[in-house]
Amino acid sequence: MRKTASRNKHCNSPHASKERPAIGGVWRAAMAQGSWITTMENGSLGEARVRAMLLERFWVHTRSVDVDGADFLIELRSEGRFTDELSPRLGVVQAKFAQSDSTVHYIPAAYVTDDGAALKGFFVIVAVGHEDKAKTYLLTAADVARLPLVEHKGSDHHRLSAKGWRPFQQKKVGKALNLIEQAMLARTQEQIDRFLNSVNVPDFNFLRRSLEPTWAMPIPNEAGFIPDLVYQLRIMLRSDLYAFDDLLTGITSLLTSDDADACEKAVASILDDPSVVDDANGVRFVRSLDRIPLLAADLRKAIEIHNRRLRKLRRKKEFTTFEALAGPLSVDHKAFYAKHKEPKLVRVSPNSQRLSTERAETRIVFEPDTNRIKSVETKLVRASSAPVIGPDEIIKSRALWAYGFEEGPTTWREMHRLQFEVFAEFYRRIFPKEKVGICKLPLSLAE
Repeated sequence: MRKTASRNKHCNSPHASKERPAIGGVWRAAMAQGSWITTMENGSLGEARVRAMLLERFWVHTRSVDVDGADFLIELRSEGRFTDELSPRLGVVQAKFAQSDSTVHYIPAAYVTDDGAALKGFFVIVAVGHEDKAKTYLLTAADVARLPLVEHKGSDHHRLSAKGWRPFQQKKVGKALNLIEQAMLARTQEQIDRFLNSVNVPDFNFLRRSLEPTWAMPIPNEAGFIPDLVYQLRIMLRSDLYAFDDLLTGITSLLTSDDADACEKAVASILDDPSVVDDANGVRFVRSLDRIPLLAADLRKAIEIHNRRLRKLRRKKEFTTFEALAGPLSVDHKAFYAKHKEPKLVRVSPNSQRLSTERAETRIVFEPDTNRIKSVETKLVRASSAPVIGPDEIIKSRALWAYGFEEGPTTWREMHRLQFEVFAEFYRRIFPKEKVGICKLPLSLAE
């Protein structure tokens, strides 16, 4: 089916990405710049505006939500829809918010076309600006298909900028709704069937950072890094959900076709599906979820540890103390990365080189007998370096290039992990009587 190939592109590898995150990590650096919170607020604002607009004319259901906006599954709200000879008239509207003309959005190409033909039930509504300056733009799948095609996050996307949406401004809500309604009414049964098959199982696109920022805080955790655990569970369950795509196509055909021969073929396709097992116990849907319970148990334990330590920081009025390290550490690590982002090679013979074993070493100096930060400095040191740690210091180091050769991203990833090791040591300093074991570090770069 159409979705199968495209979805594989969305199933991100848990290994290092070539996207470069804020070196301060998902939690503090993004919050300090306001980008994470602003993105969430903008996505919610675009979703709310578009939902209110669509409810004027259609039944509206939220299909999937992420920080960039929302997908709405809409259905014509006409009195005769239950007696209509055609299948339900459905459409998908993707909501986007643009704070200004400098905003750029990316629309997955797989959402827009099916075997090269634009899906007539797909629309993009862009809400631009605030209050009296708010404007609305409506693009059909055909309009989006004409936008520049670029690679984004490992798959083909159409790049939607102000230049792309400006020709499609809708000054009257009624006119925009008319365009959507007319497009839905004009479709043939064949087009409806193709569209229904394309939306049986929604595409769920998510990132490791698609959680509230507090879950990505570098609070030491022996059970796991919560964004990683949630991401792994989502990837696994999404794959299982997509495995039902062909099965749901058969079920949809059986429920909507007025051709008995087509119904019989649909039943046969259902029974032939790999997810359907016919044995002594009867016909059953079977999917193996072997790893889910283990990951769920790790997540449950990680959440308990995270919440307990976060409450402790707040109860002891040490949260601000803990948080205060994020700013200077981020600034220092960014400066260090600018100097050492590319892996360092050491010549071992006239014809060969190896990766340097040198480490990034971060030294935090505190005001005497307090947790107030005096200085933060990171430098490149030999692997054999054994620093003397004073009573008012934290020193942590990490090999930068021992786990892969991917130019800048490898260094980003290890610097991000070093941050978590530094924060774990800082937590131990704040609560010296608490037993803190070996903490799990982020598996890969955050997007």
